[in-house]
Amino acid sequence: MVLLSVWTLFVWGGRVRNIVADPELSQWGAIWRLSLAGSFVLLALALGASLVSVAISSKISNDWPYRAKGALIAQLSALALGGWGISVWVVRGVDISFGNHPLGFKVVHAILAVVTIGLSAWTWLVSANRSRPEATQVDK
Repeated sequence: MVLLSVWTLFVWGGRVRNIVADPELSQWGAIWRLSLAGSFVLLALALGASLVSVAISSKISNDWPYRAKGALIAQLSALALGGWGISVWVVRGVDISFGNHPLGFKVVHAILAVVTIGLSAWTWLVSANRSRPEATQVDK
């Protein structure tokens, strides 16, 4: 989950930087692109914050329901970020692959898509395994 959050901040934080630095974008073009990138940044920050919260609460409190609630929030944040990442990259990947872009641009974006989809799928598998009753430990 941490890797997905960090990777997303790296990819979409860089995209925000590129959008802000592009003088050729129209106002609406910049708003649309910043909205998409911002959605990823916000989801990644929510996931990161929930993971930090779970880590801190497990160190200072042995209160199982509180930790379980934090872990659920982290899991739901990871699933939302992963699902959004897969959805956007499938659409963008097709658009970029068949669009009028240089080969280098296509290769870089294919790598970004593959890594994002791979991390998202891995996060989903980890989350699914953690949510199975036989895979979890209940502290009492």
